Amino acid sequence: MNSDDLIHNAKQVVLNNLQNTQFGVSVLARELNMSRSELYRRIKTSHNSSVSQFIREIRLEKAAELLRAGKYSVAEIAYMVGFNSPTYFSTCFKEYYGYSPSEPQTQQAKAKVGIIGKFKKRGGGLALLTVIIIIFSVAVGIKNGQGSHVQKSLAVLKFEYIASDSTESFLAHAVADEIINNLSNLTSLQVISASSSFKVDKKDNIKKIGRTLGVNYVVDGSLWRNKNQLKTTVKLIDVRTGYQLWSETFEEQFEDFFDMQEHIADKVAQELQISLDDGINPSANQKRTTSFKAYQLYIRAMKLGEMRFGEPIDEAISLLEKAVELDPNFAEAHAELSFLYGQKHYYASLDIEERNKKMKSSIEQALALDPESAEVLFAVADFDYRTGGMERDSSKVVSNFKKVFELRPNNARYSYRLFQVFRDINQHDVAHEYLEKTLKLDPLNHFYKIILARDYFWKKNNREKGLSLLEEVLAEDPQRDGAIYFKALMLADGPNGDLYSSFKILYNALQQQPYRYGFLYWGSLISSDIDLLPLAKKYTQLIQIKFPDNPIYTYGPALNICLMEKRYDDALDLTKIWAEDKRLDQDVAFSKIARINYLKGDVIKAKKLLLNQFADLFEKVENGQLKVTELQPIDIPPIRTYIEILRKEGKQGQALIYADFLCANLRAQSYRQSPLRLKFVNIECHYLQNDLEGFLEEVDKSFFDTKNRLALFSSLKSSNYKAFEANIEYQKLYERIEQETHEIRSKVIAFLTDQGDWNTSRSDELNLSVQ
Repeated sequence: MNSDDLIHNAKQVVLNNLQNTQFGVSVLARELNMSRSELYRRIKTSHNSSVSQFIREIRLEKAAELLRAGKYSVAEIAYMVGFNSPTYFSTCFKEYYGYSPSEPQTQQAKAKVGIIGKFKKRGGGLALLTVIIIIFSVAVGIKNGQGSHVQKSLAVLKFEYIASDSTESFLAHAVADEIINNLSNLTSLQVISASSSFKVDKKDNIKKIGRTLGVNYVVDGSLWRNKNQLKTTVKLIDVRTGYQLWSETFEEQFEDFFDMQEHIADKVAQELQISLDDGINPSANQKRTTSFKAYQLYIRAMKLGEMRFGEPIDEAISLLEKAVELDPNFAEAHAELSFLYGQKHYYASLDIEERNKKMKSSIEQALALDPESAEVLFAVADFDYRTGGMERDSSKVVSNFKKVFELRPNNARYSYRLFQVFRDINQHDVAHEYLEKTLKLDPLNHFYKIILARDYFWKKNNREKGLSLLEEVLAEDPQRDGAIYFKALMLADGPNGDLYSSFKILYNALQQQPYRYGFLYWGSLISSDIDLLPLAKKYTQLIQIKFPDNPIYTYGPALNICLMEKRYDDALDLTKIWAEDKRLDQDVAFSKIARINYLKGDVIKAKKLLLNQFADLFEKVENGQLKVTELQPIDIPPIRTYIEILRKEGKQGQALIYADFLCANLRAQSYRQSPLRLKFVNIECHYLQNDLEGFLEEVDKSFFDTKNRLALFSSLKSSNYKAFEANIEYQKLYERIEQETHEIRSKVIAFLTDQGDWNTSRSDELNLSVQ
């Protein structure tokens, strides 16, 4: 059936069912012998409207014909053309034709086929909108100079659901969410994410809501359901004045819920264009699914996935798997599945090979369904990012994420990913701008605020602001795990250097949430920093049980303890197991194995391993073929160990070439990536350049003066600076640091004893006398 035949046949079916108030999209699809989704796509292509709008226009055109005949009242005509409510009929009629059906016939004749209808059908809508913009702009004070340079920003609040069955309250959430989705591609309007706008207390004064979310305008509404009938009231409010700029009520059959979503969202976008003088038209948004149940599961999964830890991610994945069973054509659900498989590997435990397999399968299905969807394109870019894309071609990864963000410039997740990729290529000022943008789009999102706090503390060296942001989060959510462990780390770092308080914070958090990965991981690190290895081992063992396939949280702490205890054979076995069975990156594995052999004293084997795996890298550095800025973080450890080996062999000149190159790279990175990355740049460079005096001075200063103690003792004890260990002055400084560290450890043991969480076996393991 071609497009003309489809439109003709569809109109005839609607006219044959004109007085049937229960007639809707499902019945029309059935009569035309096609699915709802196929009907939607074909009507959208042929008529540039949703199916419910198509049906409504036919009813309104028939109503205009009956009005001209002059035989029936407005109320009678409303029922004759299938409207349940004369009031709603009048609203729709005026919206379509530009005049009320109750106006005199002379006015109707003058309007002929209707102002808006005529403009819509003949492409003259822009001229009419221009007139309305001017009128409305005067009303809201935009054209008269009031706030003409103020950035326009809007929040859509969670709609109120008015019905006895609270299990369907998500319907109100879904309508509001679709409005946000519809507006998210407007570059000149900042739209706040639902995860923030849905949190505010609507009982608060509208100006307070505006300040909390940082917006000029608010959209609010409510939804009623009465059996098979849905009614939604939507209003647009100017936060500055409290003035209601626009309000409208929409009525649909329940089966037409998705069409109503689209109609409301389009109408709000149109009114915002009028009210806010926006020069960009929102592009048409495809329906995500035609399955009501699948959409409900998707909404729930999106919310759970943002929680970023194991159990909610698993539940979200389960919900999405059910959603795609219900609707295999749900492209966005497939895309979100891919993203969450990646999150599960990072925040929980999923083997990297299994992760890649699952992500790829979901992406292929999503691409086959909707290759132009922003959600699908993001999932594709995310897969490339997680599977080594930054090492292969970072410019391609950055470009792909930027394209996605251009499609959805108000999506906080996309903005946050741009922060990450620019951070990874050391463009930290640009990265920070995207992080600030992310929090503006989602101002009540604690995760983003915690990351911003970390950025200020370690990258911007604005420690007061970093701690202040964390305190804001903890004031609202005292149990927020990220805020707790980053506060502990900030206290352990300079200028506080308070390892005791840091330990207590993490210990108390673990009493409340004993298996949370962040508390276990950082608890192991702080325990190592105070030479409390029995407890560090306990935390590491729990991580191994809880997150057996996570190389970040499991392999790293376990290896660190092996090195601190000089158990090099165990360290080699651990690394080989991870390389063979856990898919540890091969370059990482070779670098670690070479270093462990160097620490064991097998310099020949260590050098052979490095040259077999990294000969090309070494050649480029030595011949000046690699720019300082091109060096990747993964390249630093093998170069570092190679410098130590060259010095051991007496090749000081050759070692200096690598040392100068590596130090130039480290110093070029003026920002610290994380609490540990680039933490000891000066100490590192003194060591690499064989400057013992400068090294000792910098270590002494860091530990005792600036109290920059986080990870310092554990780094020394794990022989990270092995080449200096035989020096008597190094040994004296190490003994002083160890003594201070053990004094802190004694305070911690006293605290644990008071908590009833210390036993003699741990004292024996530490070779302690009575504490």
